[in-house]
Amino acid sequence: MDRGASGERFVAPAERLIALNPADNQFVREPLTRTYLVRASPDKALALAERYPEDFCGPTLNRILALVRLGRRGEALVALRDVASRHRVAVEMLLAETPKRPKPDPGFGVVMGGKEEAGDYRAAWNEVRKGLRPYTGEP
Repeated sequence: MDRGASGERFVAPAERLIALNPADNQFVREPLTRTYLVRASPDKALALAERYPEDFCGPTLNRILALVRLGRRGEALVALRDVASRHRVAVEMLLAETPKRPKPDPGFGVVMGGKEEAGDYRAAWNEVRKGLRPYTGEP
């Protein structure tokens, strides 16, 4: 059974899209880095995210998760500190116990760095968190 962005049919075409269009106009990096994390390949998530250090919220936060999954917690904390100002809204939403789902902007789509992007990121992870192996401290 293919499960959307974590399914077999997603990875190869997504990797090809990134190779063909490194600017990622299709916004594939976030679901691809998430897929790598879900599939217990934090090394691949980290390698992709590190190619784009000033990226959008999702890939940037997935990079931090990859560092944690690889047992590199000190680097993860430094990375979180470094991106906290750029992605403050997302970090606050992730830390909130019961954040309100933001209403979509009717005219402009998703505002990068805004509440809707943060809400989308949190919602995506809520959908897949059941599929993650419990973190054991081993890569």
